[in-house]
Amino acid sequence: MRRLVSWLLLALILGGCSATPATVNLTVTPNLRQQTATAIALVNQALQRPTATATVTAEPGAPTPTRSSAVQATPTLNLGPITVTPLPTATPLESPTPTETPLPTATPTPEPTATPAPPSANSGWIYFERAGGLWSYDVKLKTEQLVAERGELARVSPNGTKIAYLANRTLFVADRDGENAQALTTNVNEAPRWAPDSTALAVVSGSTDNRYPLACANDSQLIVVDLNSNTSTTLAQGCQPAWSPDGKRLAYVSPTIGDINEGFNTVGLVGRQGQNGWTPVSAPVQNAAFPDPRRIFYAPFWNRDGSRLYSFGFIGYRILIDFSTLEEIDPINGGTKPIGLAMDVQSASVRPTLRGDGAAYISLGAKGSPMLNVMSTGNQPQVADYIGSAIEVSALVEYGTEFVSQATWAPAGEILALVVCANDGYACTPGGSGTIQLYDPKTKLSTTLIQNVDAEGSIDWGR
Repeated sequence: MRRLVSWLLLALILGGCSATPATVNLTVTPNLRQQTATAIALVNQALQRPTATATVTAEPGAPTPTRSSAVQATPTLNLGPITVTPLPTATPLESPTPTETPLPTATPTPEPTATPAPPSANSGWIYFERAGGLWSYDVKLKTEQLVAERGELARVSPNGTKIAYLANRTLFVADRDGENAQALTTNVNEAPRWAPDSTALAVVSGSTDNRYPLACANDSQLIVVDLNSNTSTTLAQGCQPAWSPDGKRLAYVSPTIGDINEGFNTVGLVGRQGQNGWTPVSAPVQNAAFPDPRRIFYAPFWNRDGSRLYSFGFIGYRILIDFSTLEEIDPINGGTKPIGLAMDVQSASVRPTLRGDGAAYISLGAKGSPMLNVMSTGNQPQVADYIGSAIEVSALVEYGTEFVSQATWAPAGEILALVVCANDGYACTPGGSGTIQLYDPKTKLSTTLIQNVDAEGSIDWGR
């Protein structure tokens, strides 16, 4: 309708430009007849001109209109047939699916790796040897003090109030600063071992003529010295005693029976007063878990709760090295099984951890240089190579620094104090001096603490 009005209006405007009235002829379909008349009327009204006469001509074949829409007008417009074409249906535009632009992936900035600090300590007293005398070092104050003019193999009591040491193979007990020293027994040839309650000492008496350093002299006697009663009790024939965590029993090894190459010994247990002695392990020992027999047991130590006992088991000389196993012994039912491998262990250097889960010890490498080793128990089993044989081990060894003659654990049990000797690149220099260094087994860093100590002297750290 709106488009029809527009066409009519255009025609009338054009007609108005002529002097002769125009005639409008429209050909429409019947259903547009009324609409056309209405449109013409609207156009004329809008123009306020004389009404044009519209002659409506029907399409061929269409019925003749019954009446025409006549208006009084002078001009007659003839626009010819009008075909009304519907507008095309608008095709809605599809909204494009928005493409999500991923944010740029942020490159993570790696956290800076903290440089481990060298080990340090601020408590306890370290006892060491210098020029044949016994000295102490106050870790907190960093001061040294002469404890005894002659002294060696010092050990600090668990409560930290006393020290025991040897002078000319005589056992002395003194206050921590060396005062009130008292001689207790003679003919002692090993470092004394304190009972967990600090009221007794286990010592070994006998000759120093030992045919093999791992085992005991034939006349070795295990003695307990009670400090409260000042009495001594011989418990067994043996050496290398180790107190159980509750202080009620001691483990030890017997002298070797037989010659050096084919000899064997036993691991024994005995009560503190010498009662209830028995032998949980007798060498030689061989089982399916390990191809070679272990002939000599040495350096026993306990786990923390006393449910297990550990000992090194000497195998023999293989490919230029003395091989040993670490054995786990059942102290209740007896029996043993190998759980680790060790090489060239110096039996007197074995120092168990305070947690009872391993030990530090000194070994001699193929070139003869002393080296620190830290063995830990309770690891996940791993397969190790033993001269071409695959064996399963759960006690693992970490090799530490070289040219270490002695080691001791700090009271907290995390770091060690070491005697590091002057050396010629292969071994400690005989009669040479050394230093005491703090050593962290985790970071393998060390800090020099004390200068000018006996290169192969003993060391102990008390709280």
